[in-house]
Amino acid sequence: VAFRTRHTDGELACRVSRHGATDRIELTIPCVPEERQFYQEAVSHAAGFEAGERYLNSVSGDLAPSREVVLLELAVDYNATLSVEEAESDAIKLVVDLPLEGLQH
Repeated sequence: VAFRTRHTDGELACRVSRHGATDRIELTIPCVPEERQFYQEAVSHAAGFEAGERYLNSVSGDLAPSREVVLLELAVDYNATLSVEEAESDAIKLVVDLPLEGLQH
């Protein structure tokens, strides 16, 4: 997974933990307000009832995949639960809960 930002300062932090059969990944990402809005909207789309359709349209269309495709893939293919939490004033925390045990592919 690749992330980019127009923010000129800050640190990317990654924390991985396990609770029962669920792995949690917390990424603290420095970002400008427009990027914060993108992540909030992308996580909302990934949690929505149209996530599967959005994902298929993104990967099978004639255009390049949308920027949200990675988050949609986590939700659709890996049954991940995503959320965005406030971190510092110039950062967000992207939280991904992955129920990896018992996942069938």
